[in-house]
Formats: sequence, C-alpha cells, structure tokens
Amino acid sequence: MTPQKRRTVRLSLLSTTPWIITFAFVILGAFWGSWNAALASVQQAFGLSNTKLGVLLAIGVTVGAAAGAAVGHLGRRRRPLHVLCAILGLWGVLLIPLFSLTTYLGFALSFSAVQIVMGAVDAQMNVGATAALYKDPGALVRFHGLFNLGCIAGAFGTAAVGVTTIGGSRLWPLMALVLIAASMWWWTRSRAKPDEALSEDVHVTLASPAGDASVITAVSNHGGIVAILRRDRMVGLVFVFAAAALVEGGVFTWGVLYLRSELHIGLFVGASAYALGNVIAGVGRFFGGPLISSVVPLRALSLGSAVTAVGLLIEAKTHTEVIAVTVFVLAAAGVSLNWPLLMADVGSRSSSPGSTVGAFTAAGYLGWVAGAPLIGIVADQWSLSTGLISLGFLAFVVGLAAVVLGRVNPTKVESR
Repeated sequence: MTPQKRRTVRLSLLSTTPWIITFAFVILGAFWGSWNAALASVQQAFGLSNTKLGVLLAIGVTVGAAAGAAVGHLGRRRRPLHVLCAILGLWGVLLIPLFSLTTYLGFALSFSAVQIVMGAVDAQMNVGATAALYKDPGALVRFHGLFNLGCIAGAFGTAAVGVTTIGGSRLWPLMALVLIAASMWWWTRSRAKPDEALSEDVHVTLASPAGDASVITAVSNHGGIVAILRRDRMVGLVFVFAAAALVEGGVFTWGVLYLRSELHIGLFVGASAYALGNVIAGVGRFFGGPLISSVVPLRALSLGSAVTAVGLLIEAKTHTEVIAVTVFVLAAAGVSLNWPLLMADVGSRSSSPGSTVGAFTAAGYLGWVAGAPLIGIVADQWSLSTGLISLGFLAFVVGLAAVVLGRVNPTKVESR
C-alpha cells in the first residue's frame, strides 16, 4: 500500500463514520486509560486487597457485558446514533458521583453504574461503526485503533493532572463535562442527519472490554451451538479463546499494577508504560486487516503468546524499573492482536460463523471476568509477582495449545 493510499484510507475511515461514533471510541479508551493509570492509587486509597480489586473489576465487566448485550439488541431496531447520544449523555452524568464519593461502598456502586453505561456505549458504538463500515471489515479493525488512541490520551492526561484523595483520576470531571457537551451538541446539530438501523443480515458480536468487535454476514443454521462446535472441531478453541482473553485483560491490569505497587514507579512512568503498550496495540489494529489476511492466525497467536509469557516472567522477577517497563511493553505487544486473530480463525473455520462468533465472544468475556479475581486471589495468597508468573504460564499454555490445535485441525471449513 502506497503512502498516498494509506492517507486516503485514514481519511475515508473518518469521513464515512459519524463523528459521534469516533468520539465514543476515543472517550471510552480515554476512560480506560485513566482508570489503569490510577488503579494503584484507587487500591491504596481504599486499602483494597488484590482479591477485592479483582472482584470489583469482574463485577464491572459483567454488568457492562449484560448492558451491552441488551442495548446492542435494542440499537439494531432503533436509530443507533440517537441511542448512542443518549447513552453518552447518561455516562457523563453518572461520572460525577464517581469522583465525588469518598466511601468505598459509594465508589463501588458508582463504578458499577458507570460500567453498566460504558458496556452499553461499547456495544452501541460498535453497532454504529459496523453500520458505516461493515462492507469493509478490514477498515472496521483499523477503526478500533481509535480506542487505543483514547487509552494513550487518558493515561497521559491522568499523569499530567494527577489523582484525587480517593485515587480517581482528576481527568474524570473534565470527561463528564465533555460527554454531556458532546451529547448536547450532537442532539442540537446532527440529529436530523441520516441514522438508519443496521441490516438484519449483518451479525455484530458484543465487543471485547478492549474495544474489539467482529462483523460477519449472518448465516442461518438448524443446529445448536454445541453441535456446531463439535462438527467444526472447535470445542478446544473455545477454551483457548477464554484463556487468551484472561491473559489479555491480566496484562494491562496486573502488569501495570505491579509496576506501580511493587516497583513503586511513579504515576507518569506507569502511565507511559501503559501508553506504549497501547501504541503497539493501536498500530497492530490499524494494520491488522492486511496482517490477518496474510498470516495463519493460530501461528501468530502462538508467537504472540510466547512473547507475552517471556515478558511477564521477566517482569515478575526483575527489580530494575527500565527492564520491567520494557518487558511489560513486550507483553502488551504479544496480546495486542489476540481478539481479531482468533476471530479471524473462527470465521474461517466455522460452518455457521454467526452463531459461533457469538459463542466465542461470550467465552472471551468469561475469561476477562474470571481472570481478575483469580489473579487477585493468587496475589493475596502468595504475591503479585506470583500472580504475574501464573499469568505468564497461562500465556505459554495458550501458545502451546494454539500450535497443537493448528496441527490437529489445519483445514478451513468450506461449507458456507
């Protein structure tokens, strides 16, 4: 692809997509970036154990996933941009108590409420982006790089403005105002523009907590999902997918927390490490379309998992800040394409991708939800270093399983 053509692709992505969708991707990433940068401060302010912190995250992801599934279904039958605008405005309102409540119970309830709305935003922005870009799945993958751009901005923004007495980012009040203002601006200026519901022929999966989603043409089938998975020899791949999602979530949560709480690096350095990981993830997603079409997904997954495993194991054992930050970035690079790589493999192997991708998405969320408290329990029973070692070992198992599955079932299903 020539430089001129790349510039044309970038401009086309933004010009064909309503600005409210672009804004949603960036602001959602910004919140997660600010959250991960401030996570160690929140834990310290409320005196949370790693287990309690993991449970808080798991509850947030669970309620967010449930809200996303419900709103994603609604968004297909209503005007998606109108629904997204309303949800963004509600999110701005609910952010206000998150940075103003001083008790842990109040913070936990407020965080869960924010997560519910963020899950709805996650699903609805993907419905809107899919409606605009579903004819070019590669463009949709590249568009998700905007989420990583938001993560970088949120992390550095938090490092610049600092955290409150309860550990939350001082960026959150500004984000609340921006969300409310953007919603009001779109409603007064853009609501009369075309806003058509997504065709029923297009299947949109629930996005991952990292902003990834998949889009495929819906295919009717007459068998249950378990029968489909058995027929396509993909049962083992479901467990690999869940484990890979657990590792991906663990790297960005516990990897950053280890740098902040165990090695006592500053807020800016921790935010920079997180941002660098997202730079690599964003570059991977932007160029992910051509990459996914030119590599064997399970081989790429095994290589990335090996890099992640090595990075986590070294991070857990080193006491040198520069080395720890460097290997954390390598670990983040290893998991950056897990979701789109596995979804590409699922889509090519399955005889009924519409049902199968939905099942794999649910398995991925299960991995995210289970991973946070499990690693937290290990960290409390032994140490956070042991938790990272466990995560690294699991990454190694994912890579090994990907190699085995690729050899056992190398052929793609041709019946569509």
